[in-house]
Amino acid sequence: MPWLVGAAITTIGAFLWPKIKGTFKKMFRTSAKTKNSLAFVKFKDVDENDWQFYFSRDKMLWKLDNMSSGEDVTRQNTLAFMETNFAKTFMARCQQFIRNVLDDELNTSILLKQQDDGFKKDLEFIVSNKSKIYDRMFSGKC
Repeated sequence: MPWLVGAAITTIGAFLWPKIKGTFKKMFRTSAKTKNSLAFVKFKDVDENDWQFYFSRDKMLWKLDNMSSGEDVTRQNTLAFMETNFAKTFMARCQQFIRNVLDDELNTSILLKQQDDGFKKDLEFIVSNKSKIYDRMFSGKC
């Protein structure tokens, strides 16, 4: 009899685990913000699902998150998304803005002098990681 109860619990657990896992990911998934992203965009698809596409500050990689389901988006699906006109346009605009600041020392120094301490630290992080950003952000690493 105990093995029957154990088998029932295992079967129910295997059925419910994906739903529980998705719920926890949805609850605790970090929304892309200026504190954890160098660039981000949030959008809805035709089925009204919430998505976010961002360049992760800590991993220095492009990420795509399905905020509605909490499910992980595979690298292949992220790469496929990056081939869309929407993503290409967004990444090109990011590249344009970042290059305008980082490729001109005068622009960088002016921004560093004009900002409050919080943004100044963010800008210093970006300047100190310029080569990594150029290598990963502009080449479309995910």
